[in-house]
Amino acid sequence: MAGKVVVFEIESGKTEARFAGGRTVAFAHTSADGKATAPRIIAGVVPGVFTISASLGKADTAAKIWFDAVIIPTAPVEVAKLASSINGPLALPTERKLTGRVIISASSGSKRVAGYSAVVQLFSLSEDRRMTLLTDNGPFFKDRFGEPTRDPLMVKGDRDGRVYLPEIFTDRTTGLFRIRIIAGKAVLDIDISVLDGTERITKTTLDAIRLAEQHCQPRARPRSRRTSTP
Repeated sequence: MAGKVVVFEIESGKTEARFAGGRTVAFAHTSADGKATAPRIIAGVVPGVFTISASLGKADTAAKIWFDAVIIPTAPVEVAKLASSINGPLALPTERKLTGRVIISASSGSKRVAGYSAVVQLFSLSEDRRMTLLTDNGPFFKDRFGEPTRDPLMVKGDRDGRVYLPEIFTDRTTGLFRIRIIAGKAVLDIDISVLDGTERITKTTLDAIRLAEQHCQPRARPRSRRTSTP
């Protein structure tokens, strides 16, 4: 439907994201194919998540949709590549914790990148691989109070270019999910397949779980051997 006025509004979030002129509301008309493009959004300097809604007017709540957007910190140094301590996707039963920590490393050329900033997000995956930001159900981290959280996390690399992701937990929700890590223009995806704990889990799946957990375990330092003198 052409010629309709679409209202775009920045509804929530603690960022400084705004439309032109510092406004939180902007308008656009639908084209001949019924599509409307949101005006340009200025991110600001505060990283984080904010929500944008699109509607045909504040009174028409039935014709309203929401989008989540993330402002990523500007990296002081350019990250060319992100790598994970695990290889391939994860397969986990419901209501389980992945033992160990997933380690993310950043590099540029042959050198590790230290002190970079990154954002970690949790998504669900549809059959056609479309991603939806998790809010209520699915894998989660825990906040500093021990409560489940699926909010995007801001993390910072250490001097060796490594980030230790928080422990990953699953609830009763099965399906395909994705952890996405973004640092500048570098993107790394880790897919998770959550299986019903009552279903038959094949040996291949169990091997994948054990392999992932072994890769996530920090390596122990070798003990020095003492030699005795007669």
